[in-house]
Amino acid sequence: PQRPGRALLEPGYHPIYARVLCTVAAERGVDSARLLSVAGITATDIDASAVRVSHAQMNALIDAVRSLCDDPRIALDWGNRVGNTVHGIAGTAFLSSKDVRQAMTVLCAVASLRSTTVHTSVVEDDSFSWLALSEALPMLETRNFLLAAVAVMIARLLEVILGRGINQVIIE
Repeated sequence: PQRPGRALLEPGYHPIYARVLCTVAAERGVDSARLLSVAGITATDIDASAVRVSHAQMNALIDAVRSLCDDPRIALDWGNRVGNTVHGIAGTAFLSSKDVRQAMTVLCAVASLRSTTVHTSVVEDDSFSWLALSEALPMLETRNFLLAAVAVMIARLLEVILGRGINQVIIE
Protein backbone atom coordinates (compact mmCIF):
# COMPACT_ATOMS: atom_id res chain seq x y z
CA PRO A 1 0.00 0.00 0.00
CA GLN A 2 1.11 3.51 -0.77
CA ARG A 3 1.98 5.77 2.17
CA PRO A 4 -0.29 8.86 2.53
CA GLY A 5 2.70 11.23 2.28
CA ARG A 6 3.67 9.82 -1.09
CA ALA A 7 0.06 9.77 -2.28
CA LEU A 8 -0.18 13.52 -1.61
CA LEU A 9 2.42 14.06 -4.33
CA GLU A 10 0.36 12.18 -6.89
CA PRO A 11 -1.74 14.13 -9.41
CA GLY A 12 -5.18 14.52 -7.94
CA TYR A 13 -7.07 17.54 -9.30
CA HIS A 14 -7.92 18.90 -12.69
CA PRO A 15 -6.14 22.29 -12.80
CA ILE A 16 -9.35 24.21 -13.53
CA TYR A 17 -10.31 23.93 -9.85
CA ALA A 18 -7.06 25.63 -8.79
CA ARG A 19 -7.49 28.35 -11.43
CA VAL A 20 -11.04 29.09 -10.31
CA LEU A 21 -9.90 29.28 -6.67
CA CYS A 22 -7.18 31.76 -7.67
CA THR A 23 -9.76 33.86 -9.51
CA VAL A 24 -12.11 33.93 -6.52
CA ALA A 25 -9.22 34.95 -4.24
CA ALA A 26 -8.10 37.67 -6.69
CA GLU A 27 -11.61 39.12 -6.66
CA ARG A 28 -11.19 39.54 -2.92
CA GLY A 29 -7.99 41.51 -3.36
CA VAL A 30 -5.46 38.70 -3.02
CA ASP A 31 -2.56 39.25 -5.39
CA SER A 32 -2.32 36.17 -7.64
CA ALA A 33 1.48 36.17 -7.81
CA ARG A 34 1.74 36.40 -4.03
CA LEU A 35 -0.87 33.66 -3.59
CA LEU A 36 1.01 31.27 -5.85
CA SER A 37 4.30 32.16 -4.17
CA VAL A 38 2.93 31.48 -0.69
CA ALA A 39 1.51 28.18 -1.98
CA GLY A 40 4.87 27.29 -3.52
CA ILE A 41 3.43 26.71 -6.98
CA THR A 42 3.69 28.50 -10.30
CA ALA A 43 1.17 29.66 -12.87
CA THR A 44 2.50 26.90 -15.13
CA ASP A 45 1.49 24.30 -12.51
CA ILE A 46 -2.16 25.29 -12.92
CA ASP A 47 -2.35 26.52 -16.51
CA ALA A 48 -4.65 24.98 -19.09
CA SER A 49 -1.98 22.57 -20.29
CA ALA A 50 -1.15 21.27 -16.81
CA VAL A 51 -1.89 17.57 -16.58
CA ARG A 52 -3.00 17.50 -12.94
CA VAL A 53 -2.39 19.39 -9.73
CA SER A 54 -1.11 17.21 -6.91
CA HIS A 55 -2.95 16.85 -3.63
CA ALA A 56 -0.05 18.57 -1.88
CA GLN A 57 -0.19 21.51 -4.30
CA MET A 58 -3.93 21.95 -3.87
CA ASN A 59 -3.62 21.69 -0.09
CA ALA A 60 -0.90 24.36 -0.20
CA LEU A 61 -3.05 26.59 -2.42
CA ILE A 62 -6.04 26.26 -0.11
CA ASP A 63 -3.84 26.98 2.93
CA ALA A 64 -2.45 30.07 1.16
CA VAL A 65 -5.95 31.30 0.30
CA ARG A 66 -7.06 30.78 3.88
CA SER A 67 -4.06 32.73 5.21
CA LEU A 68 -4.26 35.61 2.72
CA CYS A 69 -8.03 36.08 2.51
CA ASP A 70 -10.12 36.89 5.55
CA ASP A 71 -13.47 36.12 3.91
CA PRO A 72 -14.84 33.02 5.69
CA ARG A 73 -17.23 32.38 2.79
CA ILE A 74 -14.51 31.92 0.19
CA ALA A 75 -14.85 28.11 0.12
CA LEU A 76 -18.58 28.42 -0.53
CA ASP A 77 -17.99 31.06 -3.19
CA TRP A 78 -15.35 28.84 -4.82
CA GLY A 79 -17.81 25.95 -4.93
CA ASN A 80 -20.48 28.23 -6.36
CA ARG A 81 -18.13 29.71 -8.96
CA VAL A 82 -17.17 26.32 -10.34
CA GLY A 83 -19.83 26.20 -13.01
CA ASN A 84 -21.47 22.94 -13.95
CA THR A 85 -19.63 22.90 -17.29
CA VAL A 86 -16.24 22.98 -15.54
CA HIS A 87 -16.58 19.35 -14.46
CA GLY A 88 -16.01 18.09 -17.99
CA ILE A 89 -17.31 14.69 -18.98
CA ALA A 90 -18.00 13.83 -15.34
CA GLY A 91 -20.38 16.79 -15.04
CA THR A 92 -21.99 16.04 -18.39
CA ALA A 93 -22.64 12.44 -17.37
CA PHE A 94 -24.11 13.62 -14.05
CA LEU A 95 -26.36 16.20 -15.70
CA SER A 96 -27.50 13.69 -18.33
CA SER A 97 -28.93 11.38 -15.69
CA LYS A 98 -32.66 10.64 -15.71
CA ASP A 99 -33.07 11.21 -11.96
CA VAL A 100 -31.14 11.99 -8.79
CA ARG A 101 -30.50 8.36 -7.89
CA GLN A 102 -28.90 7.74 -11.30
CA ALA A 103 -26.98 11.03 -11.04
CA MET A 104 -25.48 10.00 -7.70
CA THR A 105 -24.53 6.59 -9.10
CA VAL A 106 -22.93 8.23 -12.13
CA LEU A 107 -21.06 10.65 -9.88
CA CYS A 108 -19.61 7.72 -7.93
CA ALA A 109 -18.45 6.15 -11.18
CA VAL A 110 -16.85 9.24 -12.73
CA ALA A 111 -15.80 11.53 -9.85
CA SER A 112 -12.23 10.26 -9.95
CA LEU A 113 -11.89 11.71 -13.46
CA ARG A 114 -11.78 15.19 -11.87
CA SER A 115 -10.32 14.56 -8.41
CA THR A 116 -9.04 11.60 -6.45
CA THR A 117 -9.29 13.24 -3.04
CA VAL A 118 -12.80 12.14 -2.13
CA HIS A 119 -14.44 8.72 -2.32
CA THR A 120 -18.14 8.80 -3.12
CA SER A 121 -20.80 6.18 -2.53
CA VAL A 122 -24.57 6.01 -2.69
CA VAL A 123 -26.27 4.79 0.48
CA GLU A 124 -29.93 3.81 0.42
CA ASP A 125 -32.59 2.82 2.92
CA ASP A 126 -36.35 2.48 2.60
CA SER A 127 -37.16 6.15 2.20
CA PHE A 128 -33.92 7.99 1.45
CA SER A 129 -30.88 7.86 -0.76
CA TRP A 130 -27.81 9.88 -0.05
CA LEU A 131 -24.39 10.53 -1.39
CA ALA A 132 -21.70 9.80 1.16
CA LEU A 133 -18.31 11.47 0.82
CA SER A 134 -15.19 10.27 2.56
CA GLU A 135 -11.54 11.25 2.42
CA ALA A 136 -9.42 9.19 0.06
CA LEU A 137 -6.36 10.96 1.44
CA PRO A 138 -5.82 12.98 4.60
CA MET A 139 -7.03 16.51 3.88
CA LEU A 140 -5.50 17.90 7.07
CA GLU A 141 -6.44 21.53 7.73
CA THR A 142 -8.03 21.89 4.29
CA ARG A 143 -10.76 19.33 5.01
CA ASN A 144 -13.63 21.67 5.96
CA PHE A 145 -12.73 24.18 3.26
CA LEU A 146 -12.61 21.55 0.54
CA LEU A 147 -15.71 19.65 1.63
CA ALA A 148 -17.73 22.90 1.88
CA ALA A 149 -16.76 23.73 -1.71
CA VAL A 150 -17.56 20.19 -2.91
CA ALA A 151 -20.97 20.31 -1.19
CA VAL A 152 -21.82 23.52 -3.04
CA MET A 153 -20.57 22.08 -6.34
CA ILE A 154 -22.76 18.98 -5.90
CA ALA A 155 -25.75 21.07 -4.82
CA ARG A 156 -25.42 23.18 -7.99
CA LEU A 157 -25.36 20.05 -10.12
CA LEU A 158 -28.40 18.65 -8.29
CA GLU A 159 -30.24 21.93 -8.74
CA VAL A 160 -30.16 21.44 -12.51
CA ILE A 161 -31.72 17.98 -12.18
CA LEU A 162 -34.21 18.84 -9.42
CA GLY A 163 -35.18 22.44 -10.21
CA ARG A 164 -37.48 23.55 -7.43
CA GLY A 165 -37.12 20.14 -5.81
CA ILE A 166 -33.67 21.22 -4.57
CA ASN A 167 -35.40 22.22 -1.30
CA GLN A 168 -35.68 18.48 -0.57
CA VAL A 169 -31.88 18.14 -0.49
CA ILE A 170 -30.20 18.03 2.90
CA ILE A 171 -26.46 18.65 3.23
CA GLU A 172 -24.82 17.45 6.43
